[in-house]
Amino acid sequence: MTQHHASDERNTILYLYGFFGLAVLSSVIPHTLAAVISIVLILLILPLAYHLRRKADAESLLANHATFIICTIWVGSFVAVAGLLAGSTVLLLYIDHNPLYPCLSGIMDGHPVPMDGPGLHALFSPCLGDYLSKNGTIFAISGLLAIVPPLAYVGVRYVRGLSRAAKGHRLAHPQAWI
Repeated sequence: MTQHHASDERNTILYLYGFFGLAVLSSVIPHTLAAVISIVLILLILPLAYHLRRKADAESLLANHATFIICTIWVGSFVAVAGLLAGSTVLLLYIDHNPLYPCLSGIMDGHPVPMDGPGLHALFSPCLGDYLSKNGTIFAISGLLAIVPPLAYVGVRYVRGLSRAAKGHRLAHPQAWI
């Protein structure tokens, strides 16, 4: 392999990691547009990594890192789903809805229910403070169960892969889960 080809291959890998890093960073921004950007980037990176791996030599640096990124995305997605299931289970098992009952008493007595944002806000705002104070810990635990495992997994693999790619080194076991 020529020096020029190796440099081009390394740059391609670094661009791929750059877009992957942007996808991960935008996934933690609590805004709908950021979430959409993250999903779109992942949906572009995954087929691009498959394409790059397919056209590269099997033992090349590019194929090695493309395989690593593909594995990271798939296993990271699995970890995210498992985290969401764990967080949702904790939320469903331990949340206390009792603080909302005073606000729901009018509905249970047959009064009309406002189905717009301001109407629902007016209906539930007297109960919201007590509801959040009684369930704040459960919300925090379920959120952490859903968010921390996939971010930790992807973050560690991202740093490991990027540091190896920046030096022009391969990864020993790119298909390994860990």
